[in-house]
Amino acid sequence: MSFRRVMWCLTLFSRGVTPDVYLFSTAINALCKGGRVKDAMALFLKMEEMGISPNVVTYNYIIHGLCRNGDLDKAFDLKEKMIKNGVKLSLITYSVLINGLMKLKRYNEANCVLDEMLGEGFVANEIVYNTLIDGRWALFDSALRFIREMLLRNLRPNDGLLTTVVGGLCKVGKHLEAVDLWFRLVEKRFASNTVTSNALIHGLCDAGNMLEAVRILKEMLEQAVVLWDECKKNHLVPNVYTYGIMIDGYCKADKVEEGKNILDELLRQNMELNSVVYNTIIKAYCKNCNMVQAFRLRDDMRIRGVPPTPATYSSLVHGLCNIGHVEEARHLILKMRKEGLLPNVFCYSALICGYCKQGQWIKWKMYCRRCHRMI
Repeated sequence: MSFRRVMWCLTLFSRGVTPDVYLFSTAINALCKGGRVKDAMALFLKMEEMGISPNVVTYNYIIHGLCRNGDLDKAFDLKEKMIKNGVKLSLITYSVLINGLMKLKRYNEANCVLDEMLGEGFVANEIVYNTLIDGRWALFDSALRFIREMLLRNLRPNDGLLTTVVGGLCKVGKHLEAVDLWFRLVEKRFASNTVTSNALIHGLCDAGNMLEAVRILKEMLEQAVVLWDECKKNHLVPNVYTYGIMIDGYCKADKVEEGKNILDELLRQNMELNSVVYNTIIKAYCKNCNMVQAFRLRDDMRIRGVPPTPATYSSLVHGLCNIGHVEEARHLILKMRKEGLLPNVFCYSALICGYCKQGQWIKWKMYCRRCHRMI
């Protein structure tokens, strides 16, 4: 609502026309949205002076404005005034008060308001629960309790909160709780979106728990087959980032072939790949001194229109130097330059180490100087 409504209301005052409760409520809402809560409160009092009784909508607007300003004491005074004047509180009233308390981290008081709300016969909806969880997502036990309570009531937590809680649980080592939550959502047919699933898979891969990560990925794929239309609507189908996390997890666990199998699966599905996925496996092959496979993947990148990056060449240079093929590594750096890519410090560091191992001190010194200039 614009402030013109407010001005219209004030103009009517001056003409001796009495606005009704709807017009007052509209003006109060406009003032609150514009951050002029004091003016809204003054208009609220003027309304009462004129003998016009505020209704639940009017009270909700002004309480919301006060809560947004952090003035919870006045908001609760108005709540008591509502009760005294026989105006029944609504679910919105309770939701606004809970939200205001949670923003100020007054968790116990928010719980008291929730209990009062439930005692009055109201059923908490997604907005109320998501507010409670959002305010205390860092307190995982409490957040999980509210999420589980939501699921028991067949209410769905929002995607942002689910991703935050799942990712947070993984960061503090509570992977079992995160997995349990993910599968509870599946059982309730509340499909986790791809971002939430990726957060869980990433956490499991980082912890080296590849079996659980694979189980999650398989479940996503099974649901994608059985509920394809629903999955598209909910964006549940694993994306290239999901697969990239899995590949990275396998490579870190020194299970490069399993990672390569996932890459092959992506190629069979004609999924559009990026350099990150290729570079992850190339780096792993180079680390294992399997340069034949590493160069095959580099060539495959080009065939499929994915240009090699400095990270691609850096891994290949390191791999060649590790097996003593330092001159080949040097030629690769020259080739890299011809392609318009600048070698980084890591490329030259690999060459320096390679020449050092072979006792080629002149070349060692030359590339040391070059590397020093880059730093």
